[in-house]
Amino acid sequence: MYLSYRKALTLSGDLIMRLSRQILFLCIITLCLSQISLSQTAVTSLHGAVMDATGAVAPNVEITLTNSASGFAQSRKSSGDGEYSFQQIPPGKYALTAKASGFAQQVRQIELLVNQPARLDIKLTVASASEVVEVTDTVSAINTNDATVGTPFNQVQIQALPFEGNNVLDLLSLQGGVMFLGRQTDTTMDSDSRSGSVNGARSDQNNYTLDGLDDNNQNTGYAFEGVLRATRDSVEEFRVVTSNSNADSGRSSGAQVSLVTRSGTNSLHGGAYEFYRPTNTVANDWFNKQSELQSGLPNVPGKLLRNTFGASGGGPIVKDKLFFFLAYEGQRTAEDVQVTREVPTADLRAGLVTYKTATGTQQLSPSDIASMDPNCFGKGTCPDGAGVNPKALAYLDQFPLPNGSLLGDGVNFGSFTFSSPSPISLNTYIAKFDYNLSSKQRLFVRGNLQNDNRLDVRQYPTSSPYSQLFDDSKGIAVGHVWTISDSMVNNLRYGLIRQGFADRGGTNQDYITFRSIDILNSTTNPSRIITVPMHNVADDITWTKSKHTLQGGVNYRAIFNNRQSDATAYTHANVTYSYLTIGAIAGTGTSLDPSAFGFPAVTSKTAYNSAISDVTGLITHSVQFFNYQVSGDSLNAQPPGWVTRHYLSNEFEYYLQDSWKVKSNLTLTFGLRHSLSQVPYERDGQQVRPAGSL
Repeated sequence: MYLSYRKALTLSGDLIMRLSRQILFLCIITLCLSQISLSQTAVTSLHGAVMDATGAVAPNVEITLTNSASGFAQSRKSSGDGEYSFQQIPPGKYALTAKASGFAQQVRQIELLVNQPARLDIKLTVASASEVVEVTDTVSAINTNDATVGTPFNQVQIQALPFEGNNVLDLLSLQGGVMFLGRQTDTTMDSDSRSGSVNGARSDQNNYTLDGLDDNNQNTGYAFEGVLRATRDSVEEFRVVTSNSNADSGRSSGAQVSLVTRSGTNSLHGGAYEFYRPTNTVANDWFNKQSELQSGLPNVPGKLLRNTFGASGGGPIVKDKLFFFLAYEGQRTAEDVQVTREVPTADLRAGLVTYKTATGTQQLSPSDIASMDPNCFGKGTCPDGAGVNPKALAYLDQFPLPNGSLLGDGVNFGSFTFSSPSPISLNTYIAKFDYNLSSKQRLFVRGNLQNDNRLDVRQYPTSSPYSQLFDDSKGIAVGHVWTISDSMVNNLRYGLIRQGFADRGGTNQDYITFRSIDILNSTTNPSRIITVPMHNVADDITWTKSKHTLQGGVNYRAIFNNRQSDATAYTHANVTYSYLTIGAIAGTGTSLDPSAFGFPAVTSKTAYNSAISDVTGLITHSVQFFNYQVSGDSLNAQPPGWVTRHYLSNEFEYYLQDSWKVKSNLTLTFGLRHSLSQVPYERDGQQVRPAGSL
């Protein structure tokens, strides 16, 4: 049985000071009262019972857990009811030794998986104390210690299973209840909130932690993606809880994903790898092939070259005390993407508009169109004369001619398909140091650095890339595990992730768009620079008492979101009919409607309305932005340009949990978690509020 209470509150600025005292009080109470299994701290636990040869409980048996690779060693005495427990220990391969007078020494080999508590009962045999009984145990993939549902992946599985681009989190899609549409474009993932869904939850409802610290993308919330990239060689283990999370896991309603970074060991180890996929192993895209044939070009597929390479290594600096692990991975993708744009036909560029009638088609010449525009001069809005606008035709003439009919009406508009380069360069650097301060205290420090460069597709073959994305996200994490006593363990962690990226768009001047024609240059994509430093402090304390494992903890995040953008720097206008008062031209009996001037009536109105508005340069809509700086109660107008904003939000959570081992095959877990999430605010005061009460 599992009880959970979750509540989300929004905090206004004037409540922060009052709540800070309450939060401090709650922290003290939680740390005093919380005294389990395991939270989402990238650790694990082991417990069990010790029995003699008759099956009776065996108290005061010395139980020692060791990992010779990392120098880890801890000892416990079985309790009066024969129970023993090791809490907040690193996942890995261990030797469990049981010693008692009059019994043979027993050594059990076991691999403990991250965030999956394990139970191992020991039955002693009567023999000489010098006799050693050694047994190798395996942990079941099915969790029988609590109600959480999920699958752990160890290093062997991570190395053996294939996945695209070495993104370890893609392995999440192999579990039941998970739906993944694949790594498509960011635009697709933006528009589909369930591109990666766990049990029906939205993509951004998955919670990612790396070494027990927050690794969530605060901007996009894409499926199976954290801020700091984990490479195939850098991940020791990870576990995904898809449902029934305990109270020690929070922040999101979807999957709880916990990753652990590899550590160095007492032996030097390392490796190098490369995955290479060349272009000559792929077939041509069908649409690209058709466009090439129609243009008289040879059948040549777009470039597809994917190269992933890297190396890692670790070892001791001081044996059994200080270890290092280093990893690097690079990805180079030279991949052409199939792009299809809607462009004007040769007739439309010459000012000829063709439309469908009840009996066939009708083509209007520039003189015909001028005769349907009698009010042009009267309104004073046509400096270049009635009908077809020469400046509009000059703009339309800059587009490539159609080479297909995938888009458009086939007479005024057609499709232009081409293969556009979209190269990607990714670099990931990871370093981790582990230090055994003593048999009761462990410390780790991890640093991550990324250097990415992505070029989006081109608007047209001779255009510049639609956007350029640069990413220099980085992070540092520190963790300290203190075994206060045989029954109490504290795990304190601090992490700083600075997500940083710049999206350099093509907008650098005022622009205009034409109906049913993809814009000539990528001027509709603004530039933005975003940095999101996120501080995360978490502490979990575990207290084992008889058959109860009590756990409590706190988790605080300060999320700074700094944004710069020139999205409001440029005026833009639209050549379209849809912003007219009646939202149409054909069939209205007004200017440019053929039926009002003796021509056959239009039956395909949408295609005609788009064509006639484009050749006449009919501007019906324009947008201009005005930016202001808040100063006290005044708004001061600012010149067009970059706008900078600094946002901040605070998140605080605390929980209490009891894992009660009623019997060897029955565990009841009770938990309570409370979350406080502050509404993000502009910390420089650049925000407005309603003048009246809501």
